[in-house]
Amino acid sequence: ASLPHTIAPSIIYQAIFHWAVGLNPAFESFVFAILVTISLLLLMESIMLNIVEVLKEAMLSTTFSMVILGMLFLFPGFFIQTGDLVPIVRWMSYIMPTRYSFNSYLNNVFVGQIYNGMSGEMVLDNYFNDAYDIPKYGYFAAVMCYVLLFRFAHLGLQLYTIKPYMKKSISTID
Repeated sequence: ASLPHTIAPSIIYQAIFHWAVGLNPAFESFVFAILVTISLLLLMESIMLNIVEVLKEAMLSTTFSMVILGMLFLFPGFFIQTGDLVPIVRWMSYIMPTRYSFNSYLNNVFVGQIYNGMSGEMVLDNYFNDAYDIPKYGYFAAVMCYVLLFRFAHLGLQLYTIKPYMKKSISTID
């Protein structure tokens, strides 16, 4: 039900951002950027549905959602490179779904491009250490697996929540 409300902003955002900034000019790159944006919106929606299902209180859900969003953007390498993280928390980078969407987007933008005489692969090597070890579609598939994981977790939480209210469909006769 929320898919049209996810697709429309993704197309509008990428139509403005992708072409105005002058990223990879290939149409395939533009479509892939839209898919990555859609997958991120679906991921955030799935995570927030789980939080709301568990906490049930509006203020607690909002507060905890902001904490989770902070973690999703702090650890995958957006602001702090994975290699610069303290070794004790470096492992958290590898379980964050936003890491894989970030790497997929970087692959989409840089691989096969030339920027001021420097290849896109060289930019990825110098500034984003392991961003193109896997093809961009592999990273995208990892994000979609996270979306499915959180959607099924939400379904399980819903079934667990409504279990006390369900009636037995077959009555036993002694």
